[in-house]
Amino acid sequence: MQNKKVKILLDTDIGDDIDDAMTLALALRMPEVELTGITTVFAQTDVRARLAARMLECVGVSAPIYAGKSGYYGFRNCGFSQYEPALDADRYAPRNDAATDGGEGAVRFIVECARKYGKDLTIVAIGPLTNIAAAIEADRTAMAGVGKIALMGGAFYRTVAEWNILCDAAAARTVFSLGDNVEAYGLDVTDSTRLCGSQFKRMIEYDGDDRLLTYLNRLTQLWHKYTGGIPCLHDPLTLYNAVRPGLVLLEPQAVEVLCEQPLTGITVNLDRSNMYDGAKRDLPRIRVGKAVADREFFEAYFRAVYGV
Repeated sequence: MQNKKVKILLDTDIGDDIDDAMTLALALRMPEVELTGITTVFAQTDVRARLAARMLECVGVSAPIYAGKSGYYGFRNCGFSQYEPALDADRYAPRNDAATDGGEGAVRFIVECARKYGKDLTIVAIGPLTNIAAAIEADRTAMAGVGKIALMGGAFYRTVAEWNILCDAAAARTVFSLGDNVEAYGLDVTDSTRLCGSQFKRMIEYDGDDRLLTYLNRLTQLWHKYTGGIPCLHDPLTLYNAVRPGLVLLEPQAVEVLCEQPLTGITVNLDRSNMYDGAKRDLPRIRVGKAVADREFFEAYFRAVYGV
């Protein structure tokens, strides 16, 4: 375990799939994580920010929370499954009004953190990359100078348009252009982290007195009622390996993000193709996940969050 705190800025679309809330719970439980702030992205960003604030309240943690850019990009059914009227309380309001500033407050905050912390900052981006790309456009030098941008998105050893990339493919292209301080955890590794029935039961039947776990259980039940699904730990894996590297094999690859229909959102691994030799030479390489020790990760996640 590291002795030095890892400064994490979490950019999230919390409120859709439950794994974002699971990631925030993990960040709050890992002793080496210093949460410098949270920004939300992709539709209803004010409500997403309020949900994050409610989770922080459970553990008495104070960190800046900003509502970011909404995006949409044609995807109107965002599946916000974890809203409850209690989130409308004033104490959960983010520091900016996204309806007024269009989420620019979140972008400014990301840039300010990049300038302030530099190599000591890890940005963990687990939603569409709209905010992160806007921050790069605002100050590319500062964003290129952070320790790393660890993102959940893409698929690099098969052909599929993963959701976070699909929702804003142009933003993903901008983020990938930073090169070697970007590491991407795509479906190639995160699809291996779907809980089995007994693991999910262990989560859903939690009845202790831990406020964070009680609330996470409530959110999980809301999500399960909405979807009928069993969680896949796409986003928690991204955070965990960004903080404690070693469970995911990362390798540098030249990646092109396709931005035009009908192939929008596909992340083409040019190093695995003989069709793009010229482009391959010009594109910077990001580090992408190729393999994961999934059993070890499950054990690590439950140990960190549930203490078992």
